[in-house]
Amino acid sequence: MCCFTAIEIPGKVKDKIYGSFGGIIKKDLFNGSIVEKENLHMTLKFFGEIREEKANELKKRLGKIKFRKISFKIGKAGFFEGNFPRVFWIGMESKEVGD
Repeated sequence: MCCFTAIEIPGKVKDKIYGSFGGIIKKDLFNGSIVEKENLHMTLKFFGEIREEKANELKKRLGKIKFRKISFKIGKAGFFEGNFPRVFWIGMESKEVGD
């Protein structure tokens, strides 16, 4: 299964992202699928394809972490490289989250 860790984005921020970048979506500038607004998230770590046992272990370990609220602002945007870009990304900037 394909796994990653992510942070839920507040609804107001999702609205702003769709409002700011909706033109790209409407103009069909790339050959990717559009993520539904309710599924937008901030990916922290992409693990790729892993076995179910490994995913269960990750879930168990991540469940022990104590999280705190963070603040961020919308940063640069772009496409992942390739002959036919399929993923449009939007960067997030935060003093509270390191590189």
